[in-house]
Amino acid sequence: MDFVWDSDSRDWKDPPADEMTKKMVGGVQNGSITLFHVGKKNTVQALPKIIVRLKDKGYRFKTVGEIIYYDNFNIDVQGRQHKK
Repeated sequence: MDFVWDSDSRDWKDPPADEMTKKMVGGVQNGSITLFHVGKKNTVQALPKIIVRLKDKGYRFKTVGEIIYYDNFNIDVQGRQHKK
């Protein structure tokens, strides 16, 4: 399992909310970790749409802490988990 984001909103570039929504909804796959930044102007408008559309596609949301295996695993420098 990888703990580096694989779905980057690129919200730091201030894309329009609709563009960000389309990119994120089209780029997410099972197990994706999405990246958003606090305080970016269009993220607030895009995020509710992204969440609704992903839920409509059957995706569920978890925090990183909920997907980390703690027992009998090590995490390497790339953020991947390996069984001990």
